Amino acid sequence: MKKHVVIRGFIDKITKKQYKMGDLYEANKERAVELTNGGFIAVEVNDDPDHILDHNVSEVLDSITEELTKAELRELFDNESSGKNRTTVLKHIESLLGESLL
Repeated sequence: MKKHVVIRGFIDKITKKQYKMGDLYEANKERAVELTNGGFIAVEVNDDPDHILDHNVSEVLDSITEELTKAELRELFDNESSGKNRTTVLKHIESLLGESLL
């Protein structure tokens, strides 16, 4: 199953779970087509490092792990500090790097 970004809030008719704009929704191909055509979800989320910062803070924190290289972490730090500049995200990256960049 692939992850998609919710672009319009809805309650899933299958799980009865409520999704709000910005949430991630995991769906099989058929369900994804249905929700995309209905205007509820966007295209599939790419979880490579270049797209990690496109999500909300909690999803970003979950995506930024020790599995990323120091170079990838530094690049994420630079992109975040020149973009949305979210303190929580920046501090998390610093903690994984083991150094202060601020």
